[in-house]
Amino acid sequence: MKADAKLTLEEVASLLCKGKPVPDWVLPRLRKRAELVGDKTKLDPTDDDIDRKLLESADQLEKWLGRYTMRVGEEIPDCIEKVLSGLEELTPLIAEGVRIPKRGRPLDDSRHLCAAVCMEIWSEFHHKPQPHSPKLWEACEAYWVHCGHPANPKGHIKNWEDYLRQNIDHPLIASK
Repeated sequence: MKADAKLTLEEVASLLCKGKPVPDWVLPRLRKRAELVGDKTKLDPTDDDIDRKLLESADQLEKWLGRYTMRVGEEIPDCIEKVLSGLEELTPLIAEGVRIPKRGRPLDDSRHLCAAVCMEIWSEFHHKPQPHSPKLWEACEAYWVHCGHPANPKGHIKNWEDYLRQNIDHPLIASK
């Protein structure tokens, strides 16, 4: 792939399926996650501001949903029960991020998500993750560029292997 080439999602899907017919479920998944992969917001792991905002938001949601349930009466909708239950589980996890200082080099969350999305589709289509596949690296780079990021200026796509290996246990892949 040329450094300045931007492939269509159909072409990215074809790379992920190694030229075989692309199943109907592939393009919707790529489209659904393209905005997140394309997000250029950098998260600094030394700054727990995001964790603090998430924790504050979770607390507010729990508080206001509790008040809302008083308005709807005794029969609380199932979706609200699920959210409140999920918040009970999620809040302590977020709180850990606030208390534990984070160190190290900033991660590129968008690259990790890009690798996870591509690995999810690749794994489902080919029945195994294969993070060492140059074809998968090429697909990651193509999806990355399609989502609005600049291509690797030196044309080296092997760096995707590290992101792919680190994301084998990503919930998108592990749930399969």
